[in-house]
Amino acid sequence: MHYYHITDSLNRKWSTIGINVSDAIQVFEQGNDNVWTHIIEPAPFNSYLTTNDLINILNVGPDARDIRNALQIILNNVERRNAFLNRIVNVNAQDISILLYKMKNDYLKYDQLSNEDFIKMYAVNPIEALSVYFLETVDVHNYWEWRAVGGTCY
Repeated sequence: MHYYHITDSLNRKWSTIGINVSDAIQVFEQGNDNVWTHIIEPAPFNSYLTTNDLINILNVGPDARDIRNALQIILNNVERRNAFLNRIVNVNAQDISILLYKMKNDYLKYDQLSNEDFIKMYAVNPIEALSVYFLETVDVHNYWEWRAVGGTCY
């Protein structure tokens, strides 16, 4: 048995084990198990990483609208997008969704948009402000429901 280092599509370096290269690739493709296959070096910080880059790197298809919307809203700056790349382990729709909503909860709890910034954004575009504040897709119908029950920027 030999250890092999593999770089994945997210530009992370992995260590895996196998009798030969083909065997090591098969072990790697079975996923992270923290014994035989694990990340040894995270993806480097990419200051130009966009949501579209993430969608392409993660192979998120056009039919995965929920994931696409969540990527755009929750990962709304380059630091969050890079943090996502460093936290994702297995790249599949279920793990992407689980991590996105865990990060959303963390951001809402520890890194929410300040009230002052929200009020400024709300004055310019209430729908966008509500989307950013709650990290949820808010459309015109949601906005009018918000207004109907007395919702304001305060």
